[in-house]
Amino acid sequence: MASQFPPVVSNDPNWPVEAVRELIDLTRQEVSAEVVSLKLHKPVIEVTAKAAQLGLRLRPVYNF
Repeated sequence: MASQFPPVVSNDPNWPVEAVRELIDLTRQEVSAEVVSLKLHKPVIEVTAKAAQLGLRLRPVYNF
């Protein structure tokens, strides 16, 4: 069975392979963009942009 996630390759110095792997892992766990942002120490906008670039879906960010 083929994986639905892309292979882990990163040419972006702001996103080392380990961070991309963690992003993919957290996406599989259906973690929200806010939580991913906190775990990776990156702004929410950067996390959502990278996820979109990789074709990953994050749970939405809720503003209360």
